[in-house]
Amino acid sequence: MFTTNEQDSRELRWIEKQLAELTQRIWRIEKRLGISDEVFLNERSLEESRLEPDTSRPKTVPASEASVSSKIPERPLFETLPEPIPPSPSPISISEPTYPERSHAPSPISAEANARSRFEWEALVGGKWTLWVGSLAVFLAVSYFLKLAWNDISPVGRVGIGFLGGLLFLSGGLAARTRGERWFSEGLMGSGLAIFYLSTWGGVSYYHIFLPLSGMVMMEAITALGVGLSLWLDAQGLIILATLGGFLTPVLLQSGGNTLALFYYVTLLDLGILAVSLFKGWRSVSWLSFVSTILLVSGRALSVWTENERTLYFAFSSIYFLMFLFVSSFHSLLQNEETESADLLLFFADTFVYAVLGYKIVTPLLGEHPALFPVALSLFFGLVTLLVHLAVPRNRNLKLISLGSALFFITIAVPIELKQTWIAVGWSIEAAILLTVGIAVKSHIFKGAAHIVWWISLFALLIKVPFVEPMQHMLFVNERALPLLISVLATAWMALFTALRKENKLQKMYTVYVFYPVVLGGWLLAQETFLEFSWVKAPTPETWEAGAIFFIAALLAIYSVVIFALGMFCKESVLRLAALTVITFAILLPVVNQESTTGWRPFLNLRWFSYVTGVLSLFAIAWMLKKEKSILDESEEKLSMPMLIAMLLFALWGMSVELYETFSWMEFPSVESWKDGAFFAIAALCGLYAAIIAHLGFVWKEKAIRGFAICVEIVAVMLVLFLALSAADSGWGPALNLRFFAFGIVTVSLAYLAMLAKGSETSDFSLKMVPVFAAIILGIWGLTQETYESFYFYRAHFGDHWNRAAQMGVSLVWTLCASGLLVEGMWKRHPSIRFFSLGFFGIIIIKVFFFDLSFLDTSYKILSFGGLGVALIVISWLYSRYGRKMFT
Repeated sequence: MFTTNEQDSRELRWIEKQLAELTQRIWRIEKRLGISDEVFLNERSLEESRLEPDTSRPKTVPASEASVSSKIPERPLFETLPEPIPPSPSPISISEPTYPERSHAPSPISAEANARSRFEWEALVGGKWTLWVGSLAVFLAVSYFLKLAWNDISPVGRVGIGFLGGLLFLSGGLAARTRGERWFSEGLMGSGLAIFYLSTWGGVSYYHIFLPLSGMVMMEAITALGVGLSLWLDAQGLIILATLGGFLTPVLLQSGGNTLALFYYVTLLDLGILAVSLFKGWRSVSWLSFVSTILLVSGRALSVWTENERTLYFAFSSIYFLMFLFVSSFHSLLQNEETESADLLLFFADTFVYAVLGYKIVTPLLGEHPALFPVALSLFFGLVTLLVHLAVPRNRNLKLISLGSALFFITIAVPIELKQTWIAVGWSIEAAILLTVGIAVKSHIFKGAAHIVWWISLFALLIKVPFVEPMQHMLFVNERALPLLISVLATAWMALFTALRKENKLQKMYTVYVFYPVVLGGWLLAQETFLEFSWVKAPTPETWEAGAIFFIAALLAIYSVVIFALGMFCKESVLRLAALTVITFAILLPVVNQESTTGWRPFLNLRWFSYVTGVLSLFAIAWMLKKEKSILDESEEKLSMPMLIAMLLFALWGMSVELYETFSWMEFPSVESWKDGAFFAIAALCGLYAAIIAHLGFVWKEKAIRGFAICVEIVAVMLVLFLALSAADSGWGPALNLRFFAFGIVTVSLAYLAMLAKGSETSDFSLKMVPVFAAIILGIWGLTQETYESFYFYRAHFGDHWNRAAQMGVSLVWTLCASGLLVEGMWKRHPSIRFFSLGFFGIIIIKVFFFDLSFLDTSYKILSFGGLGVALIVISWLYSRYGRKMFT
């Protein structure tokens, strides 16, 4: 209510203050929740249009209100305080609009879902898991109970207690059926059945209370009880347990004497269980019965030897095959609908197992015509296809898998009968023909058959062709090469024809058809090259294997470049991927080749030829990747730099190997020390190589190349340090030796890296200073090593205490190095080098005062302390003379 008296005015200002605070809070909440202001702004404009401001009122705001208003956001609901409406004859009552309160509490739905989720987990852990764990514990308890020989209880009593326990569990499950969760009662009844099985087994095999036949009858009765309960209670878990118990009965009772009785038992058991699974639609039970039948029957079938046993096993295996084949198609045939994927999988698994097991059993019975069995299977599945087509033409899935099985078995019948490796040629050609016809007439059946035949041809090539010894000295047309060549050509045609007809549905197989001939073609080149070297024994009878491997590497490198160029021309990424695979193999061959190359002249041999060819091939591929980025896939656009890095690494490896072999061939510098010399030379090569590569990396502004150069430099440093510490007494003279040469080259290369980093645009202090300090430390290390080795070389002039003179020399060398570094730091006004030199002087002082002083002779002490003292005095003078200039 708006009035003109003072009290109402104060109340109005208080209400406005509260509204401002509420506006601020609402704005913050809406901002956090991401709620748009459009709706509220529209309502605000409508409300303000009804209220016309009165300019007669002075706009004075108390300090308390100003402090509150300063906290209001950019677009508050009240930018200025509303003016009062002029007084009216009668008081106007304005009721405040009420808005629904926005609650932060979770919604009832989410709360209910969370509660339900917590309940489900709690029920799972506290209910089902505890039940099954408890049942397992009881089962184990009964097991140990039956096993322990208790003197107070007779065997009959022990088994009787076991049956009583099973009966109690079974009764408890039946009683709990209507008083609790269903899974609880099923778990109790399942435990009771398990205890029944175990008690029966104990009575037959452990205590010998029952005869084996009686025990089998009892277990069959338990199985029937489980099946009956599962039907009555619609409990799938009970029939699963009954199935396991039924198939374990012959194993537990070891009733393997009467084979015919065993087969009858398994047949009846399968018929009962499969009938229930079909009636209830429990596919998992069918699969369990299938797997159990295989495990029980196949183990015995593979050990059959007599003709009568083979006939018996084959007859019952055929019965089982037909039973599960019928189960896999029963529902679809009954309801005249498509066979589901799970049933098709059972159809395929049943066919595959029967084909393998039946062929193993029946082959000795067929004599010289083992192909009769796959031919019979082909005729059978052809008949199945015809019946399905006539009876249920809508069941396309079953018809296709039956037809595919018929084509598969008639295809494999030919090589089984002929037993020749060259039949893979026929398979390859057949696959090409089938695919060509299938694409031409747009027949999925022919396309699928082509894929199957092609995989069969590949399998034949893998298991047969590598073990064939060529009888004719003709490349590519001998007994081993011809099947591979035909397979390459046939598969290449399949890929080409698929691409020309733009069969997108064959994309996955198209990738295989493109990739396979390229890789197999490379294998064929390698195989025939090796064969040719074995015939001519080149370059020498002792080293022809090494020569063949190196030449193969060079040949594959060139081959990969050609294929990669073809892939770039055809814009085919699979071709390029295959080429990269081949060149990877090509550059690995020389690296892993361990064959002898004794007698080869350095750099004029097939080994060096393979490395040069590999480097050029890698460079060619990297250049093509860099030049033609527009036609590359996204995954290939970044491959040019890795290929360039691989080329640099391969070139370094090749030069290192050839350098090592050069020292071995020349035995330089001596017969005893050529290995140390070779490794020091390789370290120097790495340092020089790193400097060159780093220069290119900084010129081209390529971080990857600079990183590679740094890695090579690290290898050079580690190698020279390791060799300096572990090399044996080489007898080298001071300074003029490969050790000092390697230290010098690596130190200079580090200094060059530091110079390149200093001249670059990088602002990374570590990149600029780490090479500097690494060069300093390595140079000092090299001088120290050479100083000590020099005293060792002239140890005859210093007597038995030559090592004391060596320590004095080391101290002097360190003093000179530290002095030179300090002068350099002062001259260049580089504080880091000055700090390093001062720290180094601290180490020298500790060495001289606490190490040299303990054992040096007087003359050596004079030289050591004198040199250090003079150096320190000179340094002090330098700081006093030029210290101010360094900091101005």
